Amino acid sequence: MIQQTAVIIYDVVNRGNKQVELKLLIGEGQLGQSLVLLGGKKIANRKGSFSLPLGSNKELKGSRLMISSTIVDINKATDKVSMSIALHGGKKIHEQSIIDSTVSNHGDMASALVSIIFI
Repeated sequence: MIQQTAVIIYDVVNRGNKQVELKLLIGEGQLGQSLVLLGGKKIANRKGSFSLPLGSNKELKGSRLMISSTIVDINKATDKVSMSIALHGGKKIHEQSIIDSTVSNHGDMASALVSIIFI
């Protein structure tokens, strides 16, 4: 099983009421499930890839977003799993690959825990 963690500091200072959006991509034709918490409260439980509005910069400043994702290898052609995220609406666009690996055995799983702190 592949396990990955990431901590991201995302700058939302002086961006006013601009809306912040999270985009999460589960790639390589695999299945994924993600739980998203903002300030300790569940705001989404999604399958596969998704986009999610998070709120304005003013609302998010000083808060923490947690994403817990599990990916299951179902694509025999590659046995590759990938997950990336993008954040839009802050000072800069932030894009980051979280998982990009080949599993040892078909049907294996990968998990990721991502913590995003809005400053």
